[in-house]
Amino acid sequence: MILTCTKCKKEKPETDFYVERRNKTGRKCICRLCCKAYQKAHRLAHIESLKVWHKAHRKANIDKIKARNNDYYKANKEKCLARNKVYREQNKEKKKAMDRAYHAKNREKHLLRNKAYQKAYRLAYPEKARVRCRKRRALKRGNAHEPYTEAYIFERDNWICGICGRKINRRLKRRNPLSKSIDHIIPLSKGGSDSPINVQAAHLRCNMLKQAQSGGQLRLIG
Repeated sequence: MILTCTKCKKEKPETDFYVERRNKTGRKCICRLCCKAYQKAHRLAHIESLKVWHKAHRKANIDKIKARNNDYYKANKEKCLARNKVYREQNKEKKKAMDRAYHAKNREKHLLRNKAYQKAYRLAYPEKARVRCRKRRALKRGNAHEPYTEAYIFERDNWICGICGRKINRRLKRRNPLSKSIDHIIPLSKGGSDSPINVQAAHLRCNMLKQAQSGGQLRLIG
């Protein structure tokens, strides 16, 4: 069926008109292009009032909107991820500015969330947290770092304290003075590296008493 748009006065197929059941033709009297042009002009003419309305609407229906967005994301996860990736690549500077503005506005909230995450990580992965801490301290001072695990150091040293020469009880928990710990032979504060050649097994108490004083000789691994 061919219809005539009352706005642009052009004859177009019915598919170029939106559905409106109350009309005899079942279609709007204005074509899609004219409707879009009118809506765009209306938004530009009432932009401030529309912002106020949308803000009030979101605030009044925040739970409903979140639920709808979550349902849409679950149903279209791959599509959303691909679209977000394209947007980030095309708007890198804008995205960076938005992130900086968000962090500046929510600094306290971000810090609290970060502290909570770090605390949960330390409780769940204590050894990994200690390894990351030693690495961070070394790199912060400009010292060298080589990856290693605590288990490797304790087995290499046969669970013998490199400071007092006594056996380390591997069953003791972390807060016990005689529990295991990793000691830097040359302290990080004095230029020592965080690497297997500069670390040794030690009792926690011996390590704490030693503090920042150099002790022992560098062991040669070979």
